[in-house]
Amino acid sequence: SPEEAVRLGFAMMKRGADAVYSSHSPRFIEAMAAEGIPVTGHIGLVPNRATWTNFRAVGRTADEAFKVLRAVKDIENAGAACVEVEVVPVRLAD
Repeated sequence: SPEEAVRLGFAMMKRGADAVYSSHSPRFIEAMAAEGIPVTGHIGLVPNRATWTNFRAVGRTADEAFKVLRAVKDIENAGAACVEVEVVPVRLAD
């Protein structure tokens, strides 16, 4: 839950973290950012959900590229301090 994310975020900050990484939905990022917790969002390939047969760049088609850009904007609007962009075509990442 977003409340649990905030609790865990504060626990990590208390242990010395400079920021908290979240690959969850923007609502989790928004909850932490609203409490002053710097959050790093994530876009692109999610390694723990990939298999050897579907390990490929995300955003290769126009439809996928639009979804990636929309997701970046959603994370930005939620208040993320930065976004990790993983296994996305270079042209899209620029």
